[in-house]
Amino acid sequence: MRTKFTNLLVLCLFSFVLVGATANAATIEINNITGIWENDVPDSAVTGEGTSEIRWGNPVYYDKKSGYDFDAESTPFSVDCDQAFELGEFTHHNYPITGTALDTVDLKTTVDLTIDGVAVSGLNFTYNFDHTETPNSSDPIASRDIVVIENNSMMSDVFTINDVEYTIYLSGFLIGGELVDTFYTWEKCKNTAKLFAMITTPGCVIPEPSTYLLLGSMLICAVALKRRKIRKAA
Repeated sequence: MRTKFTNLLVLCLFSFVLVGATANAATIEINNITGIWENDVPDSAVTGEGTSEIRWGNPVYYDKKSGYDFDAESTPFSVDCDQAFELGEFTHHNYPITGTALDTVDLKTTVDLTIDGVAVSGLNFTYNFDHTETPNSSDPIASRDIVVIENNSMMSDVFTINDVEYTIYLSGFLIGGELVDTFYTWEKCKNTAKLFAMITTPGCVIPEPSTYLLLGSMLICAVALKRRKIRKAA
């Protein structure tokens, strides 16, 4: 009986240790974020390449061109692995234009971060945006332009710290409380959406089902120990 009790106690302690190890996943400090637009196509139609703001087209009225802005999120801030965080704010200035419009462009982001006390600067990640300039009509829905993050699930970059491989990828636009790769923008106004990213690695992902399983094991251990105590007292 003592052997069974000892084994049960060891199992409970082991469960506590595993839960603690799972909860203590690495925390990432995001120290700085910048972003610029580059590789615009067609290049001759776009101004502002190499900056956070690009413009194109001949304005029809308002004296306003169409264009993209990227405003990086304020830093520093902390984020857990496998947790979406705000990379910055995307703005599409959608105004009526004539002439050649944007087709595609890359958003090159540079991130400085610290993981487990190791600071790394100048991590560059590039993501491709596809733009559709729709014909304007009396139908406001049909007149919306379309901005798509191309191959969203594949647009990821890998970096290594202390022999641990991390992946950062663009999660998408936050639209209506959901992360999506397509943004339909209304004509004659500025359209903004938050851009979210995520950093993940097998070593710091917190799998909730496993955590719940361990917590369940702890509960079973506690109940078993209590029943044993009651039987012994009787």
